[in-house]
Amino acid sequence: MVLAVLAGIVLGLVSIIPFPFAARKGRTIDPSRSMNLLAPLLLTLLVSFVVLVAGMIVCKVVAPDVVIGFVVAEFATFVVAVIVFGIVLTKRR
Repeated sequence: MVLAVLAGIVLGLVSIIPFPFAARKGRTIDPSRSMNLLAPLLLTLLVSFVVLVAGMIVCKVVAPDVVIGFVVAEFATFVVAVIVFGIVLTKRR
């Protein structure tokens, strides 16, 4: 169970990796075009959720008895990491 929670934490942190690239791309886009501004963020969210769901599926196949601990740790880590990323991003500006 401990390994599943640790793996969930690691995968939650890995799923946040695309966010700095989307933030950097968002700064270079003309703000008058809202779809161009929104596209990198939506693509980043899609990639992050694909990573999260793929991790859940792999955990369900490999170790179905610890999937709840894995998913809770993964989701909690993702949410906390996104909040911290947002706070750090606003403090830099």
